[in-house]
Amino acid sequence: MSTVGITLSQVHYVNRAFWRNPARAFFTFAFPLMFLVIFTSLLGNYTLRLGQVTIRSSTYYVAAMAAFSVITACYNNIAIAMS
Repeated sequence: MSTVGITLSQVHYVNRAFWRNPARAFFTFAFPLMFLVIFTSLLGNYTLRLGQVTIRSSTYYVAAMAAFSVITACYNNIAIAMS
């Protein structure tokens, strides 16, 4: 079997194993989205001034939650896989 075939087979297996575990899928995707909705609805109405640029706080929260979701996805998946 070629290297590409083995790689595609492994990606397919890992993807199926990921989506078959509901806890893993929830804490990877839905949990950060819930935080994003909560923080944006509660705290997203003001603007931030960064030098000459003015941005809404909701824009800041999108970037922060994207970083949070990547970090927690890594740690949650490791913890779920080990247990």
